[in-house]
Amino acid sequence: MEYNELIEKLAAALGIEGLVPEDGVAALNIDGMRIAFLHDEGADALLLFATVGTPPPEAEERFSAILLQANHLFRGTGGATLAQNQETRDYTLVRSLPLALLDADSLVAELESFANTLARWTGLLADFRPAENAAKGTDAQDAPFDFGNSAVMQV
Repeated sequence: MEYNELIEKLAAALGIEGLVPEDGVAALNIDGMRIAFLHDEGADALLLFATVGTPPPEAEERFSAILLQANHLFRGTGGATLAQNQETRDYTLVRSLPLALLDADSLVAELESFANTLARWTGLLADFRPAENAAKGTDAQDAPFDFGNSAVMQV
């Protein structure tokens, strides 16, 4: 399906007016989180993109390590990728979806999954305060992060 047509059908499926791509970009807010849709013409794909945020300076190294571990086999990202914007230092979540495989219903499902993953990471970042946790006597950031087995099939 063509990108602009897909965004139009997504808007109709969600009952949203005014979701129109400008220069290949459209965006909406879900539970206070801004999620952008970008048209990757070279790959003929739709990119879902959102900012997770920036950790406090004293926690950046540990938070970066957790994000890298989450990217391994997409265990903690639901098929998306976590990265850091070089210019802003913000961490972002990005998912590439081939347009040829999408329709409005499948995009709604992908968007829901992406929003849930984003909420998990923004929530983790909001609670990632090593200095405050140390003052309370808790040190949860030193424990390994549990990504669950959502991307691993047991046989």
